Amino acid sequence: MFFIASGFFFESKVKSWEKVSAYIKRLFCLYFIYTIIYMPQIILENYTENGQVFIRRFFLKGSYKQLWFFVGLITASLLLYFLVNKLKVDDGKLLLFVSCLYIIGVLGNTYTQFFSNMPMFQKILKIYFENFETTRNGLFFGLPFFSIGYLIKKYSYKIHKHSYGIWLLVFFCVMVVETGYSVKKWGMFDRDMMFLLLPVAVCLFLFISFKNGKGNHSVIALKSRKVSTLIFGFHCFVGFWLDMVCRKIGIKHLQSLQRYIMIVMLTIILSFLIIKLSEMRKFTWLQYLY
Repeated sequence: MFFIASGFFFESKVKSWEKVSAYIKRLFCLYFIYTIIYMPQIILENYTENGQVFIRRFFLKGSYKQLWFFVGLITASLLLYFLVNKLKVDDGKLLLFVSCLYIIGVLGNTYTQFFSNMPMFQKILKIYFENFETTRNGLFFGLPFFSIGYLIKKYSYKIHKHSYGIWLLVFFCVMVVETGYSVKKWGMFDRDMMFLLLPVAVCLFLFISFKNGKGNHSVIALKSRKVSTLIFGFHCFVGFWLDMVCRKIGIKHLQSLQRYIMIVMLTIILSFLIIKLSEMRKFTWLQYLY
């Protein structure tokens, strides 16, 4: 959903390198700032390992857990700009190309055990993973979703004429959950990428984006944009320090649902607090966080 929404709004920028470069600059600034914020966690969780590994991870994968999204989005933005403006790839070929990339990504993420008896593929996968660690990145994951968002916006004048039923969305959601359980049953525990994740995300985005609404929601949308960036940026921060505080007071493990609810509540409170403080003259620098 993040990548599709980003690609949706990128459509108005894709023809202008000035707008694209400004967009990438903003993404990199956010990425750098949150990397600094997460540095204590990066050190405590041994994400640095050594300087060379950390630098490679910073540019190729992501400095910390969810921050890979910034790297993926920068990569997807550059690639889509290049495909549309330099290679002049038409929309049909673009959709086919990114679909093939996603299939490769899913095979290299969730179904790698299928290649256990293929020495040549194992060798290729080993070389790839030594450098990039995962196919859940800007090329095999980010670009497909990002490009679909771009195409949805480009053809929105056709799309909005049709209705997208909730039942289609429910069907794909049920199927993707079933696929997840099947993959787990086969002994494949990495389920970051699944084939049906693509139609689920597309149907959900279409259902939400083209649903008729009443009134002017621009103020709410602007506030939501700020809050969503902060929630994304800080939820792992809140989770890490929540676990540490719990251990200090003698709670070794929070029940999964309890932990989830507490992280959501605390992250939302923190996000609104940051926005409120950033509106004051002394704390305007907090605006760099969103």
